[in-house]
Amino acid sequence: MSALEPGRPESRYLAVIPARGGSKRIAGKNLALLGGKPLLLYSIEAALGSKRVGRVLVSTDDQDIARAAMAGGAEVPDMRPTELAGDESPMLGVIRHAITMAEPRSAWVEAVVLLQPTSPFRTAAHVDAAIARYEVGSANTLVSVRAATEHPYYAWRTDNDRLIPFFSMQQMEVVRQDLPPALVETGAIYILNRKDLDAGRFYGDRISAFEMDERASLDIDTPQDLEFARFLLAGPSGKAGS
Repeated sequence: MSALEPGRPESRYLAVIPARGGSKRIAGKNLALLGGKPLLLYSIEAALGSKRVGRVLVSTDDQDIARAAMAGGAEVPDMRPTELAGDESPMLGVIRHAITMAEPRSAWVEAVVLLQPTSPFRTAAHVDAAIARYEVGSANTLVSVRAATEHPYYAWRTDNDRLIPFFSMQQMEVVRQDLPPALVETGAIYILNRKDLDAGRFYGDRISAFEMDERASLDIDTPQDLEFARFLLAGPSGKAGS
């Protein structure tokens, strides 16, 4: 199969896995071993296992990551520019660069499925279900979420030496069983409309939620997160799947 043609010509979804080399909290995080294979590979397998994704592209500035990605079956058409590989580099720029790498001959991408490599328990089944949810609704962006473990009504902030409610004391005093549902982004799956990306927007005007459980939502950001993922993987139902 030519690297210039979509893996599934009928699909207009491009999976982009951003995996730069730099990592402050976990050295070499994207290649850290989990269950005997690099963390990056879990997201590649989820994307390749999806029935709906057309092509799977890894965006990286690191040669070791590029080699691991291609060995795992993903495409790395070109290396990510240095200006898009810093701590503060906007994800929008990374995605738009990935689209240009995927479209050397013709424009075929209608939506990007963004899969961050720090979510190893997100599977191909999750990806396909998220795409189905995206297509059923009227939204132009989909974001994976989970139930918030700490409700924002109970948050505080400081004002000089005073501790005051982040929202209001009235909301702070709502009993737990009466709290309205609160969700937080998992970072595991985003589906982004091409028109919004071309217009310089990450989020569209209408955003759909794809709710995931806590295990599938695990985002590895610290060494403790990585150890917890290893613990989960070693448990009786630890297999991450694909």
